[in-house]
Parts: sequence; structure tokens; C-alpha cells
Amino acid sequence: MGFSSLKNRGDLKQAAENDELLIRYLLGELSEEEQERIEQRYISDPEFYEQLLTVEDDLIDVYAEGALSQSRRERFEGHFLRSPERQARVGFAKAWIAYVSRQSKSARAEPAVQKASLFGFLRFERWPVAVRITAALVLLLGGAFLVAETLRLRSRLQQTESQRAALENGQQELKQQIEAERQRGEELLSELQREREARDSQTNNPDQKTGILSFFLSPGLVRGTAQAKRLVIQPETRQVRLQVSFDKGDYDSYGVTIKTVDGREIWRKSGLRAQSRGPGKVVVVTVPAGVFSTEDYILALSGFRSTSALTGLNLPNPPEGISDYFFGASKK
Repeated sequence: MGFSSLKNRGDLKQAAENDELLIRYLLGELSEEEQERIEQRYISDPEFYEQLLTVEDDLIDVYAEGALSQSRRERFEGHFLRSPERQARVGFAKAWIAYVSRQSKSARAEPAVQKASLFGFLRFERWPVAVRITAALVLLLGGAFLVAETLRLRSRLQQTESQRAALENGQQELKQQIEAERQRGEELLSELQREREARDSQTNNPDQKTGILSFFLSPGLVRGTAQAKRLVIQPETRQVRLQVSFDKGDYDSYGVTIKTVDGREIWRKSGLRAQSRGPGKVVVVTVPAGVFSTEDYILALSGFRSTSALTGLNLPNPPEGISDYFFGASKK
């Protein structure tokens, strides 16, 4: 029997390619990654496992017949024959081929008894002693091999199932963590919104004892929109405390300039400090209520950095604009 018998299973190109791949697997000619893929495939594909067993039988027959190339014969003896079970199977194949050869010679010498010898050979007790011993050894080792292989495959399947379960648990925990972080983010945004609304509710509620009106300005309000805030100044209001918020920029000091929308400056102050407030910062400045009239205004917030370390000169750096804030004022 030779490898030509491998191609009798439908003459399919894929089958021939699989046969060659399995021969290389049995002779140890594949990389570890390719061997792993072969093992995973025949664990999950019974037909592929049957093909592996058939290729293995044919490979033993070809070796026993002496039809392997020199290089593959060396691979066969150095890799394939490391298993005692395979050694026994090769021994049986050689004994069988020798017996068939002797029977063929006897049949040519005595054609009259050929038919009787053929049917007589089918009786186990008529087999040569060496063949019977080898066959019994093959059956014994083959049974042990099948039991060990079954246990190994079962262990591999259990390990795969455990890894799959662990992966699913990890994915579930990750989803729960993502959901928890999303809920926490929503809670923080809601808390920030409530804080801003609370500040806004105090915008037009001056302290009657001190005559100070607090007014909160946030970036992003555009002139002429409904979002622009309006400062209502009561007769008892003496000062307006402007709380100017911003999100970016880190300076040594800050300055505020208030102008009318037509560009007329009404008030300015520098040397202010910023306070951290939630995720951003706030500059608080107190402006006399008398500088305001019923009009629209623009507050420009600027940042100042310390003297340049490159020149070493004690010269003030120019201000850097941070943001503009639009608001209106109405005097009662």
C-alpha cells in the first residue's frame, strides 16, 4: 500500500492537500503553531481525525515497504517511531509484508493450493507465531493508546471550556465596570448642573444687609441670544460681585475689562487670582453698581504670566485673552 491510496477518497484536491499536511504533521515537519492548529481541528472534526488515522496507516505501510525517501525515512525513524505503540505497529506491518511475500512465493510455486491457503490464513491460529505475537502487542498497545488519547482529548476540551467560561466572565465584569463608570459620569454631570442652577438662582437676589448682588458668568453665551444673562440692579444694590468661570488656562494673575457693546470701556481691574471650582476655575471681582446702566456689556477675561525667564528682564508680559462674556444690565 502506498500514498496513491490516499487519493482514492474522491480525488479531491483538498483531500490531497490535507494528506500532505497530515504527513508533515506526523513526521514533525510543521511549526508548533501549525501543529496546534492540526490538533485543534482533529479534536473538533471527526472526519478529519479519521483522515489522520488513515494517513498514519498508509505512512507505516510505505515505510515498511521501504518506499520512503531518505530524508523522510530519517524523520520517520527520529520522530514518528518515538512512540512504543507506533514501533509495535511498524513491526506488525513488516511481519505482515514478509508473510504476504512468502505466501505470494508459495502461491506461485503451488497455484493449486492458493485458494485453500488464502482461506486458511483467515484463521488466527494459522498465522505465524511472530505475526500473532506482534498483532497481540499492537492490539494491547493500541488499546492503551486509545485510552490515553481519549483522556488527553477530554482534558483538552475541559481546559478549553474553562478558558471560554473565564473569558465570558471577564467580558461580563468589564461591561459592568463600563456601565458603573457611565452612571457615575452622569451623576457628576447632574451634580454640576444643579450647582450651576443654584448659582444662577442667586444672580438677581442681592444681599439686603450688605447691598451686594452676586452674578455668575459662564463662557459660551453669545451676544443677542436668549441665553445671554441680564443683571437686574435694585436701588439698594451698592456692589455687584461677578463670578467669572472658565475651563482652561493657568496664569499667575488675571485681569477683567468691562465694555459696552459699542466698545466704550466702563471699568477695568487686574492682579486678580483664580479659585478652583469643580472641573474649572473662577475669578471673582467686585464692581461698583454705579458703573452700570441699562445696557448690554462685554466682559473680557485675560491672563498674565510672570516675567520671561529667557530675557531675565523685569518687564511685564502682555495679557493673553481667555474668553469674552456677554450680559445685560437693567437698573430699577
